[in-house]
Amino acid sequence: MGNIRSKTALRLIQQWAVLHRADLEANWARMRAGQTLERIAPLEWGLVMMMPSVVSAEYEGGHRIRLSFSEGTVKTVDFRKWLEGPVFEPLKDPSYFRRFFLEAGTVVWPNGADIAPETLYEARGVRTRLSNRMQERTSGAARKRSTARR
Repeated sequence: MGNIRSKTALRLIQQWAVLHRADLEANWARMRAGQTLERIAPLEWGLVMMMPSVVSAEYEGGHRIRLSFSEGTVKTVDFRKWLEGPVFEPLKDPSYFRRFFLEAGTVVWPNGADIAPETLYEARGVRTRLSNRMQERTSGAARKRSTARR
């Protein structure tokens, strides 16, 4: 699909295309007939929001990256278990591994390699915790429940 290198972005586009197949086929017929195309709704934000996304990433040494997710979880993940196959071969070199960046809610490398954000979210972390913001929300809710019981 064009020049999109992120597997996550491609996956989102493919999900959108499946949801709107009839609209896409109708627009194709309109285009071939020289008619005006109809607007097709974008991917619903609610569907995207249900998927965990990486909002920050910090190199921790070796093949470990500290990840912060959109709902507040923070974990350090060791990526060695995913470094199999040709696209991941360059990532075995720690200097190349460090060249990661964030795109479409996940960690991506210059050669297009990425790991789905839901896979990273479900991975057992070396260390996992809630962010300070989420801890405050959780403890505040617990205090409210405790006060309400009295």
